[in-house]
Amino acid sequence: VRLWARRPELAREIQAARVNVAYLPDLLLPTEVTVTSDAEQALAGADVVVLAVPSQRLREQLERWIDLIPPDAVLVSLSKGVELGTQLRMTQVIEQVTGVPAERIAVVSGPNLAREIAAKQPAASVVASSSAATAELVAEVCTTPYFRLYTDTDVAGCELGGATKNVVAVAVGIAEGLGFHIPKGYLYAAIAFSILIEFFNQLAARNASRNLDRVPFRERTTDAIVRLMSRQPRR
Repeated sequence: VRLWARRPELAREIQAARVNVAYLPDLLLPTEVTVTSDAEQALAGADVVVLAVPSQRLREQLERWIDLIPPDAVLVSLSKGVELGTQLRMTQVIEQVTGVPAERIAVVSGPNLAREIAAKQPAASVVASSSAATAELVAEVCTTPYFRLYTDTDVAGCELGGATKNVVAVAVGIAEGLGFHIPKGYLYAAIAFSILIEFFNQLAARNASRNLDRVPFRERTTDAIVRLMSRQPRR
């Protein structure tokens, strides 16, 4: 496994000390991991390229790396968000910039923290790709006894769910910081579903060619939410 770092001094420091002092000072990197600031070295011969780049910088970095990415590599996005200006999801940005077909692009999303995974705490995520075979490949490469990946082909749902989750988490964190008591499970679900419904309503209005009817979609989704929430155990 080769890890690319943007700053040469940071790459040298982590490679030598085997720790990221600034973020994870108490966690040693496995000996199988090498760290470099040389993108060509990091990408050479890679079967799977994992892109952990801030969403608004992904296009810029891909344009720099486009000639270095192996032609048959699977590209995996860890970036959450929608690109400003284009409103493209991250897998769409990857496909547009690199020309790699959607069948060789995947996204991993889940409510995980790097520290918990690195500390080998039990965790799970979803890997989605339009190709079930690609999703299975990524899951096989990344699954460990303490980290499990579930596969899916709903790429848009995985990406938009991850992006929405981050927005909701920030909002709830602000509310808690102000001293409000937050019943997390129900509030998260209510806010997340509300955001998604409004998003898809606006998308339907802007993309009439898909023939999406706004009111029926809202009614169907609301009914599904009510049925789901009514089944949840109350604490």
